[in-house]
Amino acid sequence: VGYGIRDTWVDPTETIPEIAPMTMGEVNTKVTELVELHEHDTQDLYGLLEDDQDSRNHLS
Repeated sequence: VGYGIRDTWVDPTETIPEIAPMTMGEVNTKVTELVELHEHDTQDLYGLLEDDQDSRNHLS
């Protein structure tokens, strides 16, 4: 039965894209950017939830 399964080993180090080395300062900058993006997205979601709740309350 041909399931397309091959008996081969794929080295994970060859499949993962190489990431340029970063200093701790660069890592901290990236983390700060991600935190700010997450906070912004969270506030957007809370705003949408409040708008939806307000719409539901007006329909009641």
